[in-house]
Amino acid sequence: MIECECGRKFNTPQGLGNHKNYCGKKKISIDKGYKYYIGNDGNIVYIHREVMEKKIGRKLKPEEIVHHKDEDKLNNEPSNLELSDSVKHSKHHYKRIDTKNWTHVVGENVGTSKLQENDVVEIKKLINKGKSNNFIAEKYGVHCSTISDIRTKRTWKHI
Repeated sequence: MIECECGRKFNTPQGLGNHKNYCGKKKISIDKGYKYYIGNDGNIVYIHREVMEKKIGRKLKPEEIVHHKDEDKLNNEPSNLELSDSVKHSKHHYKRIDTKNWTHVVGENVGTSKLQENDVVEIKKLINKGKSNNFIAEKYGVHCSTISDIRTKRTWKHI
């Protein structure tokens, strides 16, 4: 176990090396579509949560969720953010098809989706040919985690 001066611990020297590039420098990075930086204490600070804390004048509780109204995770303007809980937030991303059932919005119907169904068909062909997530992600202009989610059928299961 290797420890940074900020107190954060890492299993490998590479992990520590990557962390030191950001630790306490407020260098903005992106994780799962959200902007963040490593704070002086070594913890990840998500910018949308930080903006909401300033907007409401207090620290957020862990169970509180910050919803991006326009569904653009990179748009952290205070007017685009609203405080939510998990039930209310789910209703933003699910749509009602009758009075009892909810269905998840999938595929290109998701407002923030960069991919179309025909892209995913091609991506799955590349996956079957053994192409790497990074290669495919670069080709389609998405994050490699998006390709990983398609590969493991976490997303785009209906294709």
